Amino acid sequence: TSPAQVRELWQRGEKTGLEFLLHDGRNRQIRRLCEAAGLTVTRLIRVQEGPLLLGELPPGKWRILTPAELNALERELRQPFSNSQAVKSSCKIPSKKL
Repeated sequence: TSPAQVRELWQRGEKTGLEFLLHDGRNRQIRRLCEAAGLTVTRLIRVQEGPLLLGELPPGKWRILTPAELNALERELRQPFSNSQAVKSSCKIPSKKL
């Protein structure tokens, strides 16, 4: 598993928003990373999968890809694994434990 990159997005009271950049996301990887650091995940949102930004797509729903998105996926499939294939997720954690 490649190392995850983490960036703080915001702080509100006892909560902090973080963005995780994963290159090969494993099952429950972000939750396990937070647990190992003594943090509690209260919400987890996938915002990007490879070159595709998910936007406001609800969980379990799908949409038709645009021609530009299809082209981006085709380019990714022709190339070796790169940083652009990363998965971004945001989670809120209690800031007092940071």
